[in-house]
Amino acid sequence: FMLTAYDQYGNRRPGGDHVDLLLEPIGDDGGEAQALSGAVVDSNDGSYTGSYRVTRAGRYSLDIRIATKTGAGSPFRVTVASAPADVHMTYVYGAILSARA
Repeated sequence: FMLTAYDQYGNRRPGGDHVDLLLEPIGDDGGEAQALSGAVVDSNDGSYTGSYRVTRAGRYSLDIRIATKTGAGSPFRVTVASAPADVHMTYVYGAILSARA
């Protein structure tokens, strides 16, 4: 996603701001999902590209922090859906493997 930073007077910032992303799981997932830091690329023109990699489906809260202050309309609620089944990651187990006809 893209973020464009402005100062208190509505002037676009030149870049160089310290921007952090934090994606935290929402709800009870048994403690398996961990908070994730996102990556931010500064375009040096006041715009930033943010990204994060999530490997577990669920609901998350995304905080965007500029100079350690939460802002830019965050926190945002993000829902990550499960990907379709992958035949290479799917396995069979149990009694069917030793059944006799």
